[in-house]
Amino acid sequence: MRLSRKQRHHGIAFDITPVIDVVFQLIIFFMTCSQISAIDRAAVDLPKLHGQTDAGNRDLSVNIQADGGMLVLNNPTTVAQLELMIKTLAEERGGPERLTIALRVDAAAKSAAPNAVIKALVGLGVKRGAIAVESSGLTGD
Repeated sequence: MRLSRKQRHHGIAFDITPVIDVVFQLIIFFMTCSQISAIDRAAVDLPKLHGQTDAGNRDLSVNIQADGGMLVLNNPTTVAQLELMIKTLAEERGGPERLTIALRVDAAAKSAAPNAVIKALVGLGVKRGAIAVESSGLTGD
């Protein structure tokens, strides 16, 4: 009488390779997203204000430097170029009323540049906007 010395496994084998692939894909995705959001923010000394942090979605951020220069996606931009960008973005999103534009103005900047941007936004029909400030705490401090 022969007895088999081979042990048979009657279970489900778990292959971890796809799990590792998914984890690496997620890491790459989040690294890319964090780099894209960093591109949107130029080095601007924002005015300080007591308030709450609003982490809402913005379609475009316009950075105005202390000398009045304008940056969009870290590229120097004029008001005319900004209007063209917003028109293109509005066509993609289904109209200017669906856009939300963030305006980041350096605390030392003159009011002429932000006023020109706001006039352009109103002229294009943009209804939603946000002005970024550096929060120094929650309301009621």
